[in-house]
Amino acid sequence: TGQVLGTPAYMPPEQAAGEKHLFGPASDVYGLGATIYATLTGQAPFGDSDAIGIIKKVLTEDPPPPRELRPELDDKLQAIVLKCLEKDPGHRYQTGGELRDDLQAYLFGKGIKAGVATGLLSIAFGVFGGDGPAASTASASWTATNVAASFESVTIPSPELASFLDRWCLGC
Repeated sequence: TGQVLGTPAYMPPEQAAGEKHLFGPASDVYGLGATIYATLTGQAPFGDSDAIGIIKKVLTEDPPPPRELRPELDDKLQAIVLKCLEKDPGHRYQTGGELRDDLQAYLFGKGIKAGVATGLLSIAFGVFGGDGPAASTASASWTATNVAASFESVTIPSPELASFLDRWCLGC
């Protein structure tokens, strides 16, 4: 119908603009990235006093890097989140599997595909306790399953994030 439906702070720019021909798995990756962003920072990527103001920001502004809100976050994790929130769907992860692969690489201390440009991605291990991936891995299992039909099993390096995603995906 061309109507814009959804929660403005979590919708991808192509949805906010009503560009249905651009919808695809990368649109879902954006929504998941916005959810991860909110889980890690305590706020949505964009805020305003009304839905129209939020949609304008979704279309024209970049979200504040998570480390501006939580300086203790890891640069690599920030890079993963910001890659999910790219305005251009072609610059995001193209599938949930690609996102999962980068999250798992991060968890195990391997290189990630998301570029770490300006100190953007260091979150889960320092924020949620422990001295790194080994300490975090030893303290709990953080697998969020059935994230969405297009998302395979996603290993999440923080118990708070895994718990949130488990609740978010209830019934997926």
